[in-house]
Formats: sequence, C-alpha cells, structure tokens
Amino acid sequence: MKRPIWHHLAYPSKNSWHRFGSEGALLRAVLEKLASSFDLDEVHLCGSRARRDHRPDSDFDMVMVWPYPEDWDKDPYAEPLRALKEICPPVEIVPCPSPLVIPGDSHREWFIEQMIVPGRKIYDREDGILVPDRLDDWLSDPELVKSFRDLVSAHDGVELTWLEDIDGWKSGIGSVFPKAKTFGDVAREIDNMSEQDLTSLADVLRPEMENLRQQIWQAGHREFVSRYSRDRLAEIRFEIETSPSW
Repeated sequence: MKRPIWHHLAYPSKNSWHRFGSEGALLRAVLEKLASSFDLDEVHLCGSRARRDHRPDSDFDMVMVWPYPEDWDKDPYAEPLRALKEICPPVEIVPCPSPLVIPGDSHREWFIEQMIVPGRKIYDREDGILVPDRLDDWLSDPELVKSFRDLVSAHDGVELTWLEDIDGWKSGIGSVFPKAKTFGDVAREIDNMSEQDLTSLADVLRPEMENLRQQIWQAGHREFVSRYSRDRLAEIRFEIETSPSW
C-alpha cells in the first residue's frame, strides 16, 4: 500500500471541544505525532485553523486524507493514527481519498476529485446559497462573491470540499463528458477510460484548474488552505509552545 502523502486537518466538534483543555495542546499533539510517525511531504491546515481564527464552537471534526479509505486501519502506516485516537479520543479520524494520490488499481476517485473544484454546484441547505457550476462564472460577480464569502465565514471552508452524496449533485462537466449529467455518470464514463487516457486528460485540464485556484486566491479566499512543508512542522511546534494565540 502507498503511504499517505498529505492530510487535511480540521479540528474538534463543539460537543467535544471542552474535553481537550486547550486548542494548543491538541494541535501540538497532532503535529508532533504526525511529524514523528510519518514520512510526510506536507500537512494542510484547513478552514478556521488555517485562518488562525479558530472558534471553540467550530463544528467540523478532524479529517485525515487517506488514499485507501475503505481499509485505512489495516494499513501499516495507520498505526500512528490509532495512537493519535488514544491521545485525543474525541477526535474522529475520517479517511478520504486524496486527490494527489493515484492508487495503483483505482484512478477514478482521483480524477473525480480533480474535477470537483472547477465544475460543481455547492448548495448549503440552511443558507440556501447556490454557487454556479463554474467558479470563473461567478468570481467576477460581486454579489456571488459576497454570498460565497458569507458562506465560508459561517462554515469552515474545508466543509465545502466534501458533499454528502456526490452522485446526487449536478456537475458542470458536460463539456468534457457530453453524456454526463452527474458525478455518478462521470464515474461510469471514467471507468471505461484507461489510466493513460485519464492522465493525458488531467494534463490538459490541469492549467485550467490551476488558473481557477489562482482566481480563488486573488479573490480573497486564502482561508481555504494553508500549506506547510515538513520542515515547517518544527517551526509550527515552536509557535504553538510560545504563542498563547494558538
């Protein structure tokens, strides 16, 4: 099995927050365990933690992005995660496929994840905010940008990257797969493509996706993800120990 090469980290739910004592202690335990136990390329801190405005009532649990979610606990690299659960028992470890890992025998999930960013609708059932299919269709619209920023401020940005049922969400991917109506349809078409064809298609689409990410950044959505290299982990631990704001 492949080792994980990066992780999304979000933090405790409001129902378990009081059991940790302080957020600094939790983050320190998490980072020290990850840094000492994994050969990580990088760690991603998402949502309010990346913005350094984490709220005690944040309601998203910790997410570990894992290339083999269905059997993560059997992976030899998962031992540190089991130990981490013992250190921080209220934290839920939710394995998810990583968009940066192509499993040897399954590339469909990787490709779908690559396509979710440039082509999907995000709908928040409580706020009723609908974001159009393509990000570049609304980034130039001040009202839509404001609505999206409001949505992000009300809910940690990391939550927007996971939908409860991707098969049930319409996608803006029809120009690439004309017959596709939903991500489920896309998945079926992708199943019939070779890994080489998928890689070639991803190479074609990657500049467009990177352009969209740059537009998001320029539009002020820097709160989505802060990326930290392995060398940066030691600096983060030092900051945690010396700064009460963490």
